[in-house]
Amino acid sequence: MKRLATGLFALGLICLGTAPARAGSISKFFDRASFNAAVGPATVEPFPAKTVIGIGSGILNEFTNESGVVGSIVPGDIQPGVTYSTPVTSSFFLNIDEGLGFTGGFLDSANNEPDQPLSVSFNAATGAFAFDTNTNVMGPSFDLQINFSSGGPFVQNVALNTSVPISTLQFFGFESDAVDITSVQIEGTGAGFNFGVDNFTFAAVPEPPVSTLALLGLVSLAWRRSDR
Repeated sequence: MKRLATGLFALGLICLGTAPARAGSISKFFDRASFNAAVGPATVEPFPAKTVIGIGSGILNEFTNESGVVGSIVPGDIQPGVTYSTPVTSSFFLNIDEGLGFTGGFLDSANNEPDQPLSVSFNAATGAFAFDTNTNVMGPSFDLQINFSSGGPFVQNVALNTSVPISTLQFFGFESDAVDITSVQIEGTGAGFNFGVDNFTFAAVPEPPVSTLALLGLVSLAWRRSDR
């Protein structure tokens, strides 16, 4: 019986150790209610209702404290857990803007220079993320890259609904089957902006699959029996 327990324990370690990070194992959501039901509690960053043009460092997180060409951002304006960044050139900035169909502020960059995506890095690996956007700033589609703690990235061009008014907010959510998302890159295909996102959301995680729970139950049962 002890040998059986040892074997089951080893099998459990193997299954747990090889579980997660499969690039492409992503579920997509197009409404916030379904996303919330699937992922549970999450943090939503609405971005402050202010105009900050030209965040010179190109980095925005809970510690950012700087003045732009217009406006300023101070610690506490952004919730902890995420760093937003983009390359900065003489004509390309990271901005917080108001209007254009968004409620309050939204994060964007203008001029649509190539290879200037929004990079979102998580302080700790997460299982899901989401955001609102519209064709006014993102264009008819956006290029998405999701990076994992191991394995190759998930890369896809995601289409927006172009049959609705350009200012109509559209929701996009993505969930991995593990807590293994470390960063994300988003780049729109519009004419005037590289990207524009609002209500950026990130959540912890999926529950262990039933098969894993059942295996752990067997391991626990085998250990208890071996002790009798």
